[in-house]
Amino acid sequence: MLPIRRPASARRGVSLTDLCIVLVVLVLLFGAMVPALLSTAGEMSNRVKCAGNLRQIGLVMIMYANAERNGGFPRTYFDRDSSSLLSDTTGYNVKDSFSKGEGPSPVGNNNVTASFFLALKTMDITPDVFICPSTPGQPGFTPGQPGTGNNAVQNASNWATIPLNMTYSVNVMFPSQAAVQTGWKWNNTLNYEFAIAADINSGAQGLATISPGATREQFRAVNSPNHNGDGENVLFGDGHVEFTSTPFCGMTRPGTTFKDNVYTSGSSVQTIGQMPVDLYDSVMLPVTDPKFQPLSSGLASFDVGSIPLLGIVGAVAGAVILGGVVLAIVMTAKRRAARSDNSPQP
Repeated sequence: MLPIRRPASARRGVSLTDLCIVLVVLVLLFGAMVPALLSTAGEMSNRVKCAGNLRQIGLVMIMYANAERNGGFPRTYFDRDSSSLLSDTTGYNVKDSFSKGEGPSPVGNNNVTASFFLALKTMDITPDVFICPSTPGQPGFTPGQPGTGNNAVQNASNWATIPLNMTYSVNVMFPSQAAVQTGWKWNNTLNYEFAIAADINSGAQGLATISPGATREQFRAVNSPNHNGDGENVLFGDGHVEFTSTPFCGMTRPGTTFKDNVYTSGSSVQTIGQMPVDLYDSVMLPVTDPKFQPLSSGLASFDVGSIPLLGIVGAVAGAVILGGVVLAIVMTAKRRAARSDNSPQP
C-alpha cells in the first residue's frame, strides 16, 4: 500500500515568519533586561568598593591610634564642659588642627568632621577613599578645586564641602559625661561590635522613632542613602566591615535582644546629632544633605556613555544565541514532523 500523505494544512512546522517574530521578541526582552542586570551588577560592585574604602579608613585609624601614647583614634580638642558638636566644614581654611598654646581650638571645640579629617591629613590615604562609589561625590583637594596644590591637605583641617567631598559618617568621638562614667572609650581597644564609621547618616526624621522590628520598607526610609536605602556598610572597632540592612547593627544593648542604632544617640529615647550616652552608644555624624542624591542606577563604576552600546551589544548577542537555540529546536521539530508525515498509515 502506498503511504498516505496528510494535507499541507495539517502538517506541523514553524514558518520563517514565526521564527522572525520569536527573534524580535527575544531582542526586545534582552534590550529591557540588560540595563537592569548592569544596574544590579554595578551596585554590587560599588558595595564591595565602598567596603574596601571603609577598611582602608579603619586601617589608617588603627595606625594613627598605634602612634598615639594612649592608643586614641583621631580627635581634635574635646571641651568636656560643652555638649555642643560641630559636624560641618568648620576648619577647612585652617592649617592647624590643634592650638599651639592656650586658647580656643583653631577648628572649634568638639569638631567631629575635623577629627575624622585627621586620618586623611596625617596618614597615607587619598581623598577618593572617603567617597562611596555609589554616590555622585567628588574627592576633595583635586586639580580644579580651590586651595589645591602639593600641600593642600596639610594646609586644611576639614573638607571643603560635605557630603560632596566626604560621603561617610564617623562615630562621635566626644562623649557625654554620663558616657564617660560608664566606661565609654575611643581607642584601639574597642569591642569588635562597636561601630566606628559607616555610610553617611541619612538624618531621616524616622531614625529617632523606628524600632528594631520595622519592615524592610521602613528601614529603607531611614538607612543611609548611599546605597538607595538598601542598607549601609559599617566599619567596626576591630577593622572589619559588614553590609547591614538596618541601622540596628551596633553593640547589643544590655537587658535586650536588639543592637544599638548606630545613627542615633541614646537607647530608649533616641536623638540625632547628640553625644553618646553610654559605652554601647555609637552615633554617626555628619548627616547628609537631602538634596544630595545617590546614583540610583547603581552604575557609578561604569562609563555612563557606554551604557547604551552595552545594552545594544548585549541584546543582539543574547538574541543571536537564543535564536540559534530556537532555530535548532525548530529544525529538529520540522524533521520529526516530516518523518511523521511520510510514515505509512494503517
